[in-house]
Formats: sequence, C-alpha cells, structure tokens
Amino acid sequence: MPKFPRRQRKRRARLSPYFIKRLSSWLVLSTAFTAGVATLTRAATLYWDATPASGVGATDGSGAWSAGAATFYNPLTGLDVAAGSGDTAVFGSGGVLSTGSTVNVTGAQNVGGLVFGATGLDGYTTNGYTLSSTSAVALTIGTGGVTMNAGAQSAILGNSADLTVTLGGAQTWTNNSSSSLTVAGNITNGANALALSSGANSAGNINITGNIVGGSGTVTVNSSGVGIVTLSGTDTETGVTTLTAGILRATSAGALGAGTLTLTSGTLQLVGGLAFNNNTTVGGTVTIQSDNAFTDLPAAVDTLGTLNLGAFTLTVTAGEFVASSGTGVTFGATTLTGAGTINTNNSLFGPNPFSSPSTAGTALGVTTALYTLTGAEPVVIGGAGNTTIGNTTTNTGLLPSAGSAPWREGFSRSCRKNSCARSRAASSENASWPINAATGP
Repeated sequence: MPKFPRRQRKRRARLSPYFIKRLSSWLVLSTAFTAGVATLTRAATLYWDATPASGVGATDGSGAWSAGAATFYNPLTGLDVAAGSGDTAVFGSGGVLSTGSTVNVTGAQNVGGLVFGATGLDGYTTNGYTLSSTSAVALTIGTGGVTMNAGAQSAILGNSADLTVTLGGAQTWTNNSSSSLTVAGNITNGANALALSSGANSAGNINITGNIVGGSGTVTVNSSGVGIVTLSGTDTETGVTTLTAGILRATSAGALGAGTLTLTSGTLQLVGGLAFNNNTTVGGTVTIQSDNAFTDLPAAVDTLGTLNLGAFTLTVTAGEFVASSGTGVTFGATTLTGAGTINTNNSLFGPNPFSSPSTAGTALGVTTALYTLTGAEPVVIGGAGNTTIGNTTTNTGLLPSAGSAPWREGFSRSCRKNSCARSRAASSENASWPINAATGP
C-alpha cells in the first residue's frame, strides 16, 4: 500500500510578549499625546481679530463675533480660529484704541474666560470695548471668569435688551485697571458663585447695572483695591450676598438679592433711603454708610432686615451726599451673639470718589434704629449719633450701666455717647455704655 507524505502544518506567526508590551506602551503614549494636543488646541488663549482676512494677526477694533466664525487669532498656530468653550477670549492685544470699539455678538457664544487687555497705553481711558447685540443672545462664561488687565480702557459687557451673560461655573470677575467695567446685560448665575473684586493696587470700579437672576448662586465682594463694586439691578438670586473686603455700593432696593446679607469686613454703602430688607449678619469690623445718589439731597434712611451681631464692631455713618440731619439705618429684630459694639457717627464717612469737593467731617445727626434687642451678650453703644431701640420689645431689662433702673416696656430707648437712658446723668464726653439685653440691672 503506497505511503502518502504527511501534510506539513503551517506555523502561525506569533507576536512576542516583549513586542506586545512595547506596542501597548506606544498606543498609550500616542493616545495621551493626541488628547494633550486636542486639549491644548481647545483651551487656548485667543485674541480678538477685527480684520481676520488680513492675515496680519490680531488687530483691535470693531467687528462681528458670529457663532463659529474664525475671528480670534491663535498665536500658537498663527491662524484665526473660532473661540470655543475652553478658550480664553481676549479683547485688546496691546494696541491703542483712540475711539471706542463695538463687537456685535450675533450668535450664542461659550468661552472659558473673558479678558479685556491693555488698549490705553497713550493715556486713553474711555475708549475700550463694548460687547453687545441687536438680538437676544447669551454669552456663557466658564470658570475663567472676567478680567480687566492693567492698561485696559473702560469696557461694557452686554446690554439689557439683548446680550445676556450666563455663568458656566463658579468664577471671579476682577478689575485690575484704573478704568471701569460695566456689566449691562442680565446675569444668569444658576447655582454658581460669583466673586467681584477690585484688584490689588487698582482703582477700577465694577458696575453691575443688569439684573442677577435665575438661581441660588452667591455673590461675594472681596476687593483688595480701592475700586467700588456697585450693584444697581433688581437681583432675584436667593444665595447669600457677602462683603468680605472693599466697598460695596447698593443703589436699588433689589441690589442685594433675595437672600441674606453677610458682612465680615469693608464698607457697605446704601443709597437712596431704600427698603433693602435683607436679614443681615455682622461677622467682623464693618461700616454701613447711608447715602444719596447725588449731592445736596435730603436725608435718607435705609432699611435692612433683622440684625445678628457677634463680638464685632458695627459703625453706622452718613454718606458724602447727605446734606441734612435725619439719615441713618434701620434694622429689624436684633440678636446679640457676642459682646459687640454699635457706633453711630454723625460725621461723614470720609472722602468719597463720588463727590467733589469732599465735605468730610460735617456733623449731621445720624441714627441707628433697632426694632428690638435680645440676647445674652452685652453690647456697647458709642459714637456721637443716636442709637434707638424701639419700644415694641417686651420687658427684657436693658442695663445702661450698673445701678440704673431697667427699661420698661413702652418707653422709647435712645442711647448717645453721653446719655443712654433718661434716668442716667450726663457723664464723660467720650463715654459709651454697656447694655445687657438679658439679665437686667
């Protein structure tokens, strides 16, 4: 029987473990590199180019910012591109604007941050950028926030009828220039925190004339410069409004939002004799100034909600534009949680950039009014002005000084630096009296 040759099996090529390991490493590195390049491409600092067709790089000036349009110069690639959600959009590339420039936003935009760069190197200060729209458009700003660099001219962001601003995350808006930043469009904050700051060594103001709406987000003023943050819209956000440093000026009844107010440092300027009605906590050395919008107007009395005062000093004084006696601040029910001090000063707060010339030092007759006063801690009443404790409280036994008769229900309670009760004899000109709201005499 014939023998047939055995079929030879074909050997399959095998990849060595070493090769597989190297290939895996290369794929990981390649993927990481690709992702890194993509991230770099998407999270670039881009500069507004008013003449994108010229091919000369970023040029300052007016123009249209359309959705998807390549109107921003990327210095890393030398190309004009569209600004994306991770990018920082810079308006002002170091040139000089001798006239104001308007950028018409014609489509919804989403950027990581917004910067107004230096455009006033020849001494110009009022010819900065205005970002507005002629139709309803939203500009979403990510966690990079808004920054005005030193040398930037006055800038306007949004307009109340059309271009609005949406917060894409918690962020800070900082003015590091000597010019003003005005936000005229409404701001939708959602649940995001918004911090407003006049930067170190800066005199630039931040003026929020639009409404802050749409959520539980917080608003914090934390300035290290001398610029003033002014809120003048009808703000409906329900989060806490906090002043931690600097000057916060409120010029409308709804400027401080629909939530509570916390003051830990700085100066709160209340303007116009309005009923703000925010329940207030004082957690540091704070000044509240009752003022008018313009000079030589009649006295204004501003109203806040309840007052919670710890072991800190609250000073109430008149503003620069108050021209007659009778101004002051009225609080609701006041609770003492620490051994605090309330100083009411008749003299003005001091030189104010809103007034020229300054009339600091004029005696006016200022009153701090407390609807009721309760708590287990003493409070010291000081200053040349009046501190009045309303007569609607029950017989809590206020103690002006040791040995004095207690207050009785139904009496008006008024404390000055030299007389704190009708039964107390006048004493030292600079005296201030401890009042204990719980124990009585």
